[in-house]
Amino acid sequence: MVDKIRTLIRMFKIYGKMDLLWFLRDTKYCLMYIFSDMISTLAVVVGVFLLAVKFDGIGGMTEKEIIFMLGYSVLVEGVFALFFISNNAGQISRTIGRGQMDHKMIQPVPVWMQLAAEGFSPVSGNGVLLCGIGLIYYSFSSSEINFSGIWIVMLLINLAASCTIMVCTIYILSCTAFYAPAAAEEIASVGIGMFESLKNYPLGGMNKSIQIFFCSLIPVGMIAWFPSRILLGKFDIMIFMVGTAAAFLILAILIFKKGMRYYAKYGSPRYSSFGHR
Repeated sequence: MVDKIRTLIRMFKIYGKMDLLWFLRDTKYCLMYIFSDMISTLAVVVGVFLLAVKFDGIGGMTEKEIIFMLGYSVLVEGVFALFFISNNAGQISRTIGRGQMDHKMIQPVPVWMQLAAEGFSPVSGNGVLLCGIGLIYYSFSSSEINFSGIWIVMLLINLAASCTIMVCTIYILSCTAFYAPAAAEEIASVGIGMFESLKNYPLGGMNKSIQIFFCSLIPVGMIAWFPSRILLGKFDIMIFMVGTAAAFLILAILIFKKGMRYYAKYGSPRYSSFGHR
C-alpha cells in the first residue's frame, strides 16, 4: 500500500511538471488559456447573480446566499479542472471511444492510478479554482457565515463529496462508450455541459419531487445548491451528502469495471493512435 501511494505521488509530480513545462515553453498561450477559462466561468455565474439582484434573491435564497452558492459552485468546478482537465481524464469517454484504453492497460501501473494522476494540471488548471476561492472569500463579507475550524472541515468534506458526485456521474455516462464507441465518444462533454449549465441555479423554489430528482438521478443539485445550504446552516443533513457521494463512487466503480471486462474481451474497432488531445 505504501509503495502504491509513493507511485501515485510520483505520477502527480510527473504530470505537474509536464503542465509547468507547457507554461514555460509557451507562456503566452498558456496564460491566454487560463484567463479565457476564468472569463468563461465568471460569465456563466454572472447571469444567475444578476437574476438574484433583480429579484432580491431567487429559489428561496437571498442575494448574499446566492453569492456564496455561486462561489462554491465555481470552487467545485475549479477542483475538477485542477485534477481532471488534462489528458482527457475528465472526459474519459474520448479515451474509451477511440480505443485508447489499450495505452493504459499495457502500462506497469494500475489503470485507476493513471486516471487519478494524469489529469493533474496545477498551472493551467488553477484559473477557475482561484475564481472560486475569490468568490468564497468575497461572500464572507456579505453573508452571515460562522467562520471556524469546524466550518472549514465541513467545507472540505462537502467539496470532496460534490467533486466525487460530479466525476462519478461523468464516468458512469462515459461507460456507454465501451459498448457504442462511435456514438458515445463525446458523451462526457455532454455530462460536463449539463453540470456547467444547471449547477448554478438554486432549487428551493421547486417542489420536493423535482428537488429529489435533481439531487439523485441527475445530481446537479448536489454540486452547489444542497452543499451550500448545509454550509449556510439551512440544512443539517451532511450525512446525506457524504452517503450520496459514496453511493455514486461505488456505482461508478462497478459499472466501469464491467465496461473494462467487456473492453478486454472485445476491444474497440475505432483505435486511434494519436493519443491524447
